[in-house]
Amino acid sequence: MMKKMILASYLSLASYQAVAESSLPSPWLSYSGGGSSGLVVAAADVSEARPMMELAPAQNIIPYQANRFTGNTLHKYLGLGSLAAAILTGISPKTYDGPHEYFADTAAVLGLGAVITGFTFHGDEISLGNGAGDPDNLHMLLTSVGTLGYMAAVSEGGEDNHVSYGVAGFLGMAVGVKMVW
Repeated sequence: MMKKMILASYLSLASYQAVAESSLPSPWLSYSGGGSSGLVVAAADVSEARPMMELAPAQNIIPYQANRFTGNTLHKYLGLGSLAAAILTGISPKTYDGPHEYFADTAAVLGLGAVITGFTFHGDEISLGNGAGDPDNLHMLLTSVGTLGYMAAVSEGGEDNHVSYGVAGFLGMAVGVKMVW
């Protein structure tokens, strides 16, 4: 909307300047105070007409470039980063205060970021009235459950059952991401 307003303002200003710089008589009606004629229309000689605006040469036009970093790309890369960190968590050595723990924390934080940005930038696409069969609703449900699985696995820490939470979180996130990709 703002781009349209700026463009309209620019075009209005450019056309005003072109008319103001023109050597042609004004096409407006003028009043001749008194006398018998009342209103007189100014006559313009068409042979002296010139274009009101000159077009810029094609080489000076800057092509439109879309913004590469948007809320949608942030959401996408947070989700993919969460999956990558979960894979690294699964294959890293399971030592105390080692890479396994750091990758797990990273997967949980990136997953939470993906869920938050998903609700922020795509919240209008989610409608509970459409049910769980709607692809947007299913994506939201599976990736949210996946993030909760990551968080449950991280909170369980070194206990034996944290593996099932982590695997369930990874599967939920992977299927949810694959649905929209």
